[in-house]
Amino acid sequence: MICYSAPASSEMEMSSVRKANHSSASTATTTYYDRNHEEDWCSKVVTTQPDGMTLSQHTPREPRNYMGLAVVVLVCFNIPFGIIAVILSVKANKDFQKGNNSKARVKGKASMVFSVLGIVSTMTAIFLVIFWPAIVPDNG
Repeated sequence: MICYSAPASSEMEMSSVRKANHSSASTATTTYYDRNHEEDWCSKVVTTQPDGMTLSQHTPREPRNYMGLAVVVLVCFNIPFGIIAVILSVKANKDFQKGNNSKARVKGKASMVFSVLGIVSTMTAIFLVIFWPAIVPDNG
């Protein structure tokens, strides 16, 4: 998705003065796209400048860090796996703030993996405790 941003009205007036001063031989035209509000879903912002230059800037999306899932695992399911998942989520946030998106994405996915492992291991242990007497016959 591309979002367009136009310069302020004073910049547009300066641009029209500059264009009037240019020779008639130049046929370059500048089109301004007016975008009053930047949306959260924009992945690329294009800003047109008064001199006809166009600047584009990619705004990366924050990778998922699965902090909510990590806290649920910490509180409800498995403390060791939950602690690891929360630490990885916090590190993913810090890496994103530093601008290292690839490390943030990897740590976020690792947090999710540890959270899922915590849930699966706890559910397996509960299942075995409840159904162990029915699975293993008593030889006594």
